[in-house]
Amino acid sequence: MALTGHRAGRWGLLALGLAVLAFVVVLFAPLSTVDVIAQSGNRTERVSLVDEEGWGIAGVVALPVGFAVLGAVGARTRARRWTTGVSAVLLVLWVLAGLASVGLFWIPSAAAMVTTAVLVRR
Repeated sequence: MALTGHRAGRWGLLALGLAVLAFVVVLFAPLSTVDVIAQSGNRTERVSLVDEEGWGIAGVVALPVGFAVLGAVGARTRARRWTTGVSAVLLVLWVLAGLASVGLFWIPSAAAMVTTAVLVRR
């Protein structure tokens, strides 16, 4: 039985929501540390990715959100097999490419999109 229309869209929206959540966490959570050398003494501060790299990094980190949008929107179209499959592959590749750093944050989104792609194909 094929998972179509509304039900497939729910899985796609879940993947999109998880991708957006990962985007926000990666950009704004204090995940990195920097050493501050001051006259009064040295200290270590935790900073976010935006603090460390600037706003230009937001475009790169937004790529998996775009991949998830493709799957979420495509899950409700006639081309749902193609769009959810491509979206799932792109998200998994993103996770693998960033496995040593921020890729881990997109594992839930990739898993939800892979689930969508697999269920749509049945």
